[in-house]
Amino acid sequence: MKTVVKSKGSIVTRDFHFQRHNSLLFIEEMGERAVVFTLKNLRNFARTYLEIHGDEFFYIEYERGFRLGLLRFNNTFSRIKDPIKRLEKILKFSEWTGAWQVVEWSFNSKTKKGYAIIKNSYWAEVLKPFDRPVCHNLAGYLAAIIGSAYGMELEAEEVECEAKGDERCYFIIHAID
Repeated sequence: MKTVVKSKGSIVTRDFHFQRHNSLLFIEEMGERAVVFTLKNLRNFARTYLEIHGDEFFYIEYERGFRLGLLRFNNTFSRIKDPIKRLEKILKFSEWTGAWQVVEWSFNSKTKKGYAIIKNSYWAEVLKPFDRPVCHNLAGYLAAIIGSAYGMELEAEEVECEAKGDERCYFIIHAID
């Protein structure tokens, strides 16, 4: 992706425009402030919460991801009226930020089933090595944004995870009965 840096702290990429104001960084298309975290900082944060909350941490992360997904879908790129196009833009944005790479995703509204294949999940990298899938935050996020786009309540479960040595993170997505 080609990046062009303009004067006075403005950064323009093919897809997004960042504007610096004093010490703040804004993503203009979203009207939101951005903050840059390193994985080392996030790793310390996650491991501390995991130590404090044990397995409850993963339930909290699923819920946090789900709520973030709802907010992201309803408040981000709202000028895009087509829900599937908005979903695609949100997935592209998440990938662009370095959160993960969306290799492939699909959802069938008739069978109410789908999947997502993700590589380079920041959450898997933060918590690896681990003996089971750890991307509960991403599972909740995917359930919320895909469900919002298709107008149904979904849940997602990660069945393969880079944190446990798998080649990818694989999520099964389905309607809640």
